[in-house]
Amino acid sequence: METWQDYVEHLTSFGKVTQAAIVGLDGTIWAQSPELNISSDEISQILAGFKDDSILLAAGIHINGVKYMYRRPYENQIQFKYQETGVHIAKTTTCIIIGTYIAGMEPIHTQVEISRTQELLLEAGY
Repeated sequence: METWQDYVEHLTSFGKVTQAAIVGLDGTIWAQSPELNISSDEISQILAGFKDDSILLAAGIHINGVKYMYRRPYENQIQFKYQETGVHIAKTTTCIIIGTYIAGMEPIHTQVEISRTQELLLEAGY
């Protein structure tokens, strides 16, 4: 893939990730789905949560005006859920990959796609 936007479009093209974004660890949005609204405060909270998940346990996160509750951590990955929707986020050495899913989608499929992108970026030095 040639651009960060290509990664986002690839993530959302198979029906397993509804919206996606790639955000640098400095908080800069590298690419995102047009309909994904995430503020700099929300990004800061997510990044801080990778260092100290008690922040996420206490407050969850807001994306697109929806409050998602912290569900579970994995190694360099975290999940959030609200009713039948959710967010899966993975961290590399330089960025985070955010993917959402909606009701009717299998959360594991979103997790797999975000994890694959995480692996690709790590292998490429990101």
